[in-house]
Amino acid sequence: MFGVKPLKPERAELVGRYAVQIHWSDRHSTGIYSFDYLRQICPCPECAARHQDAAGRSGDVRIT
Repeated sequence: MFGVKPLKPERAELVGRYAVQIHWSDRHSTGIYSFDYLRQICPCPECAARHQDAAGRSGDVRIT
């Protein structure tokens, strides 16, 4: 679409000791994101190695 700005996080607030709530550029802030969930979807090499290691221990096969 023309003229639509990309969605960007503007700020984040801690929710207890387990999650964050992100305030987005389109002014919505619904939903909270647990640290466990964010770690699961993290694409960095360190997290990818952890996912691979965990899948090998459990016998699961992860396709990413």
